Amino acid sequence: MRDARKQLVTALIADIKTRIPGAQVYTKVPKKKAYPYIWISDIYQDEDGPKNSYQYNYDVLIQVVYKGESDPSDRYDNQNAILGMVDNASGFALTDDFSIMKTSLISNSESTDLKTDSGILDIGLIRLGFLIQDELI
Repeated sequence: MRDARKQLVTALIADIKTRIPGAQVYTKVPKKKAYPYIWISDIYQDEDGPKNSYQYNYDVLIQVVYKGESDPSDRYDNQNAILGMVDNASGFALTDDFSIMKTSLISNSESTDLKTDSGILDIGLIRLGFLIQDELI
């Protein structure tokens, strides 16, 4: 069994930056925050499939973070661009002998008017599922 998170995150960041030119994409909350930004925050993995053909299910949470927005239109546009990844026909490729077999939307929601020490945040929450096959096995 191998772990494809590095390859998946690398491909996600590149694809998001292609879909949303100028997007700031992070895998950890940035210390110096410049809003808006996109945070790939949680990735859960479980193994599936026959033992002679490993397949992994990845559940990935992508957060689109805005601060003090008065109109959610831009955030919705960015969420919609990320949702375009669910189109299995135009998916992105992984490296290191991993391939995406299926991409699915688990959920798309929002958390608005979240009060923090630095102000009020509005966050789009997108949870995507990826079924990935290890082609080395």
